[in-house]
Formats: sequence, structure tokens, C-alpha cells
Amino acid sequence: EYRVSQVGGLRDLRKLTLSMRQMWSMGLLERDPDLWGTQFHSILAQPWTCFVVALIALPFGFNHGSRNATAGLASSLVIVFGFFALQRFFHALGVGGKIEPWISAWVPNLVFSGLGIGMILRCR
Repeated sequence: EYRVSQVGGLRDLRKLTLSMRQMWSMGLLERDPDLWGTQFHSILAQPWTCFVVALIALPFGFNHGSRNATAGLASSLVIVFGFFALQRFFHALGVGGKIEPWISAWVPNLVFSGLGIGMILRCR
């Protein structure tokens, strides 16, 4: 509560980060389970984002002969942008209470992991 009371404005609020232990000890998960539950699960799912992006990027590193480098770069950027857009969309659904908090954090990772694995399996 001391850290939250020190917030003076929007700029300070953006810098405010709470660890999962602090969220748990302050009882935030019980106060607003949609908002803080989504935040909690987003913190758990965030490190896996690096793995998901690597799974998506791996097929573009294979030699495709007829494809040029620009097409590979453009399509990979579109896919990664789509991943982050889907991640923010599901986060908004979770904070709004439309879906369960754990679903909002993990579905984008699962969908794009499947997409990356599927693209890897198609490469020869």
C-alpha cells in the first residue's frame, strides 16, 4: 500500500510494477479477481512469449529457394504483430471479465505455438 500511495500521476502509475508476491500479500487477487487475476496470469505467461516468437521465427530461417528474404521478413513481421495484437485483445477480455483470467493469458501463446509448430512441420 505504501508503494501504491506514492503514485502521483499517470507517469508514476506506468512505472509501478508489483511482483506476484506483493500482489498476493496485498490481497489484490480477492479485491478485483478479473483485473488482478489477469495480471497475475499474464506475468506467468510472459516469459513463454520468447519461446513462442522463436517457434514462429524458426521456419523463416530455413532455406526456401524460391522465396526471397523480403517476403520472409514481411510475413514474419505480420505474424508477430498479429501475435501481440491477439495478446492485447485477450488481455482486455480478461480484465473486462468476459473470459477467465488464465485463458486470457495463455490462449495467445498456445495458438501461436501451434502455428509455429505447424509451420516447422511443413518445412522440409
